[in-house]
Order: sequence, then structure tokens, then C-alpha cells
Amino acid sequence: MKWPSHQKAGNEMRGRTNFHHLLAVREMCWLPAFLALCVCCCSGLLAQTTAPLEYPEYQVKAVYLWNFTRYVDWPARSFRQPNSPLAIGILGQDRFGDDLRKLVADKKVDGHELVVRKVETIDQSRECQILFISGSERKRTAEIIQALKGAPVLTVGESEGFIQAGGIINFRVRNRDLILDINRIAAEKVGLRISSKLLQMGEKGRDSR
Repeated sequence: MKWPSHQKAGNEMRGRTNFHHLLAVREMCWLPAFLALCVCCCSGLLAQTTAPLEYPEYQVKAVYLWNFTRYVDWPARSFRQPNSPLAIGILGQDRFGDDLRKLVADKKVDGHELVVRKVETIDQSRECQILFISGSERKRTAEIIQALKGAPVLTVGESEGFIQAGGIINFRVRNRDLILDINRIAAEKVGLRISSKLLQMGEKGRDSR
């Protein structure tokens, strides 16, 4: 798959990944054996590697969260020390199991070790570079995002209205497609820079403010 050409209008992006063709996002991944890596992260999926595979939703989301660490730049103020870990926080119900933790184990990005943390409070959330806000928190998503206002945290959600509430990236599942909505304006407001490769993953819609 080729990346869609860059379009100038708008700042909300939609990218889609068919679960049966996960290799379509291989250009987001530095490892050539992208499919093999995804499969190895989840026991029980090794039996078939030539036939199309049905990838559970949270395995795909885990791969995306890992790739976000490579295609987003955080300001220096986001880290206490130059070699502090790059933390992926999970707020609310954790449906990743061990998949996300195994995926990032022993990996570094720009000298930062990748770690996954279960967070319970806003203060803990501010210590993360990526905060995945579970759908279990949908009723208080706007409150959480407002409480993080100004913090250089890449907020990632999976709830309707997440982008409109000021979140930065939202996962939506439609049929067998995983769709990304990206709010570049919200990212820039907190000092995050999203790579053009990530921004070009799909059609651009209206600005999300």
C-alpha cells in the first residue's frame, strides 16, 4: 500500500486498516517482519501465517500505540530526564492483556525505554507521554482531557466525541476497518509534532478545535 498523497485542507485525518490485511500499515513499522511480529505477540495465532487472519481489535490497537511512539515528537519538557522512559499509560479498563507490554518490551525510541503503565489519577496520567483513555471512561472523557489541558500528553481514545472533546487520536471500528481520527490542532497546542506519514494515512476532514 502506498501512503495517500498529502492534502492541505483540514486537520482531522481518517486512516483505515482492514484486519485481514494488516500488512497495509507496514510502512509505519521499522521492522520488515511486521506481520510476524504482530502474530508473535499473541499466542495461538501462529498456526496459520499464509491464510488471512482475523486480528482481534486490541492487538491491532496495541501495534498502533507502539508505532505512535515512533511517529510523534514530544517536547523536552515531557521527560524529567533526557533518558526517562517513554510511558504509555492506560486509564480505565485494560483490554490489551499482555500484548502491548510484550510488544514494547526491551524497545527504545530516541534513547527512551518504552514502558506501559496502568494509571488511576490525572497526576499519574500527566507522567505519561501517551495516554490511552479506555471506552470504559467515556462518560468522563471530556473531564479527563480538560484536566490534562496544556500537558504534552498524546491522548488516545476509543469513544464517540473524543476528538470533539479535545482528544488527539481516536480509534473507531467500522465493520472490519480500524479508523483513525487525528486532531493535529490539539496536538500542536500541547507541543506535540505528528509525522506527516501518520497524518497522511487517510482523508482529511474538518478542523477539530
